[in-house]
Amino acid sequence: MSIWKSKKLKKWTGLACAGLACLALTACGNGGAKEPQDISEVTLHIFNTKGEIAAQFEQMCKDFTAETGIQAEPFTVGSGEDAMEPLRAQMTSKEPPAIFNTDFRGLPEWEESGVAFDMNEAVNEDLKKIVSEIPENMRLTSEDGTKSYGIPYGVEGFGFIVDSQMLADLFGESGEQVLAELRTCSYDDFISFCDAVTTYIDSPSAAAVTLNGTEFTFVPEKTGLAANLNGVFAVAGAENWTYGNHLLCVPTATLASTLRDTQALTDDQILNAKPAYQAFMQALSYMTEHAAGLKGAVGRGQELVNSANFGYDQSIQMLTDGNALFLQQGNWASANIAKINEEVSKRISFIPLKQPITQDMIQSGISVEDLNSSIPFSTGSYWLINNKISDVEKEAAQTFLAWMMKPENVQKYIVESFVAIPYNADDSVQINDALATSIQSYMAEGKVYYNCVEATPSIWASDSVAKPLMEQFLTKEEWTEDETGAFVDTILQAWLDQRSGN
Repeated sequence: MSIWKSKKLKKWTGLACAGLACLALTACGNGGAKEPQDISEVTLHIFNTKGEIAAQFEQMCKDFTAETGIQAEPFTVGSGEDAMEPLRAQMTSKEPPAIFNTDFRGLPEWEESGVAFDMNEAVNEDLKKIVSEIPENMRLTSEDGTKSYGIPYGVEGFGFIVDSQMLADLFGESGEQVLAELRTCSYDDFISFCDAVTTYIDSPSAAAVTLNGTEFTFVPEKTGLAANLNGVFAVAGAENWTYGNHLLCVPTATLASTLRDTQALTDDQILNAKPAYQAFMQALSYMTEHAAGLKGAVGRGQELVNSANFGYDQSIQMLTDGNALFLQQGNWASANIAKINEEVSKRISFIPLKQPITQDMIQSGISVEDLNSSIPFSTGSYWLINNKISDVEKEAAQTFLAWMMKPENVQKYIVESFVAIPYNADDSVQINDALATSIQSYMAEGKVYYNCVEATPSIWASDSVAKPLMEQFLTKEEWTEDETGAFVDTILQAWLDQRSGN
């Protein structure tokens, strides 16, 4: 029985242990199998790592077969499961995938073994055009940039989520204009704004605050959602990936703009980034000093890292209930917000993450103004073609990817069925999700930068940055400049050590 028709993946431990050596010996397991002579004889095996869209992806494959006559058999690993070992196993089977998913960190294995097909060599002209138009900072390339291996699955973005109704309750008819100014204001303006909100929470009045030179006046009395405010930021202190990865992407953007550029950084460039990472610490300090809570404002301490009160779900609840003005999260939070209050999920949007970065800290070429008016994004995984299969199978695989990326199919499947944001979304793509639409607007304006933390050593952000931040800093009230400076020295040295294998 074909493993592609199985409902559950079997354990292929022996094959998995064989690794790359087995790949080389078996040429991906084709053995003496009869190769198809014509595209109409091909059965495309497709390995999909997105377990949450298993049924939807299967339906798309059926529609592809109905339209083109080419058989497509998908296999999807369970949601949240590690896909690397199952993928290795299937690569050495008698029916290896023609199309599969991997990410930037997973690419070297398939590139070095010759499995990853260079899509610049595609014979399908539609696919070749699609590949040539992928933005530079979204490409999955060889180290020298000459080969292009993948089509991005989609885009995820993140920043500070804000409810427009909260701003309307704080500033009346000026709420929308306040939101527009928050999208582009400087860090100093942002901090002054947050200070003013803090004062308003304690003592509401018709005070004025200035953003980008424009003065706005608070509503004199708390009404609506503003009456629930007890802090500026909803902080998921127990979820250290929120500040040990996502917030960390801002200083990393001062170093490089692409994943390959991040890998190519010299030791001196990384060590010279100390001021930018100190700015990250300053921003995190401010956020955690102005944290909201479900039952009232909190300061730093053990409570802030308590998963029962300051986990992911609780931070979502704080924003939705109006306890906090800003929530640092990504577009994946939409569904969770909608479960609590669907109306809130329809009126939220992003403003950029703000940190006290100055132009002299920047090595990547981005300006401070662009950094303060852009949001970070990630493409995550990519669709690749197996270079070890026959030419006619590769042609069929190219046909599938080109078909999937037709504008009408992007809308029908990627947007409406998979509920994802296409990497090339423009104004013609109709997206109903509010946060996804917010990302789309930033992309259309070119106001995005890549989360290059993805190209740092695999455990650096989680183990060297996030974990000690939670254990050593978020749990204590005061941070000294000497402590934060020493911490930055430590994490930058850890980056160097881990990438050199020390």
